[in-house]
Parts: sequence; structure tokens; C-alpha cells
Amino acid sequence: MTVNVLNSTTLGEPVKELRFVYKNWRGDTSVRRILPIKIWYGTTDWHPDEQWFIKAIDVEKGEERDFALIDMKFTDSYN
Repeated sequence: MTVNVLNSTTLGEPVKELRFVYKNWRGDTSVRRILPIKIWYGTTDWHPDEQWFIKAIDVEKGEERDFALIDMKFTDSYN
């Protein structure tokens, strides 16, 4: 089951940008800004173990990407 937040009529508000520190498959970390599309469970070429992902538009890269939830860190400060 997936939740498509861009087409949802139950949310009642526009999709909000999320910001978080993300560790990629190489272990590099950076602050990422995304517009979420859906949450899904499975694997990718970069993440071969089954896990939860957020499919989203990467705001800075302007591309659709899959972000592993386990590699996301939310904080109040992004300095």
C-alpha cells in the first residue's frame, strides 16, 4: 500500500516541503529538501534490503528520488 500525498484529497492542505539530513549509500551526509509523493516499502538498486522509502521530488536537483527512511534525520537546526 502507498499513500500518494500529491493527489490526496484527505490532507486538506498543499504538500509541504520537508527538510532533513540524509545519509546516502556512500555514507555522505547533506541537508535535503523534498516534496513528498508517496511512502512505499521495497528495495532499490542502492538499497537492496527491504525497507521503507519516501518517493519525492528533490527540490535542489529537480528530480524524482527515493529516500530510505532509515537514513533520514530530522532536526531543528540545519547549519
